[in-house]
Amino acid sequence: MISLVALCIFVFLVFAGCSAGAQPITGAERDAVLAYAEPKTENLLNGFNAGDYAMFARDFDAAMRQAETETVFTQTRAAIQNKIGNYISRQVTNVVKQDKFIVVIYNGRFENEDGVTMRVVFTPDDAHQITGLWFDSPKLREK
Repeated sequence: MISLVALCIFVFLVFAGCSAGAQPITGAERDAVLAYAEPKTENLLNGFNAGDYAMFARDFDAAMRQAETETVFTQTRAAIQNKIGNYISRQVTNVVKQDKFIVVIYNGRFENEDGVTMRVVFTPDDAHQITGLWFDSPKLREK
């Protein structure tokens, strides 16, 4: 079985690059990012809770669809839900430009853990598709 932590790190590193080059996005530009990011993130997390891959992956780009297949989704979802349960809510903590990507960082609340860091990575083109996803928390890092 694919290690959840390894998969999450792989997906994030491949699609978001290193964090050293992150530049904060603020003001009107931040508002514009959140205008497209929030509905896509909500759809993704609703699909996650429902176990609905089509809903979860609706806004993925081709690279993300290839990395996060339905089989990987099923395995990853089960591993996450076994540790922290279903997603409940989120709050934006940061919006950054990282290399050529846009990253929205959330503080998420799940049934069995608060303070789950969620990073959703978007393409910089007009489609603003999701090209990376990462969940991190103390419970998720437990073996």
